[in-house]
Amino acid sequence: MEIRKQILGVIIGIFITISFITPVYSYVNSNDDLCEIEVYDLIEILHKVKKGEYFKSNAGYYRLKQ
Repeated sequence: MEIRKQILGVIIGIFITISFITPVYSYVNSNDDLCEIEVYDLIEILHKVKKGEYFKSNAGYYRLKQ
């Protein structure tokens, strides 16, 4: 009886894992770009960060100083 419960738990765990991984995997492997920023725009942002015009916020992204 105990082994049946363990096997059932493993099977349910596998299905739950697949249900979380599948949407992420399909999104990453789609033909769409994950990021719409151009390389030139990224270089501009990095130059502004170096000059001190941008700073990293507590949320982990860069924004303009006010």
